[in-house]
Amino acid sequence: MRFTLLPDDYCMHVPRPPRPRVPFDIGITALVLVLCVLYGLVFGSMIYVSIQEQLIAPHTHEPGLGSLPHFHSPAEWALLVLPALIAVGGTLSSLRYLITRSRRH
Repeated sequence: MRFTLLPDDYCMHVPRPPRPRVPFDIGITALVLVLCVLYGLVFGSMIYVSIQEQLIAPHTHEPGLGSLPHFHSPAEWALLVLPALIAVGGTLSSLRYLITRSRRH
């Protein structure tokens, strides 16, 4: 059986799709920036709550909660602080890249 292409199956003068308005590297950097800011907000809020519970007012909790606040070990503090520092570094480096690229163009 022989297959032949009909005139509707292909067209030589198809217009190219339009180029994206935002360059690829800017789009990826903006996505990384948004994710790093959100990541930093999540871990920053966890650090804020932990500091409130453990350092500022460790013994002022409501008696109906049933237990004392949990005090973090150094390993737990590292697991809270290191992701927040990574998020801050990602945010600053993304902003630096966007600023230097905007000055260049």
